Amino acid sequence: MKRSDELERIHQKMAEREKGYRAKALKMYPHVCASCGREFEGARLKELTVHHKDHNHQNNPPTAATGNCSASTAMTTNMKNKR
Repeated sequence: MKRSDELERIHQKMAEREKGYRAKALKMYPHVCASCGREFEGARLKELTVHHKDHNHQNNPPTAATGNCSASTAMTTNMKNKR
């Protein structure tokens, strides 16, 4: 098997696992950004991303997730990169 084929398979598995995790988290938590408090519903729900609080994508208990909007995620990422 080619290395690129193996990497593609790994990325597909990760994407499938994340889809399931996101769906579970969106059922368990309110559709509100944990950073700015903005609410999301309907078609705009795709703007709300689910993050692992401990950054461990293998750790998936119900309390491991937080929702952030794309604007808050970008702001947090920029702040971390400036440190």
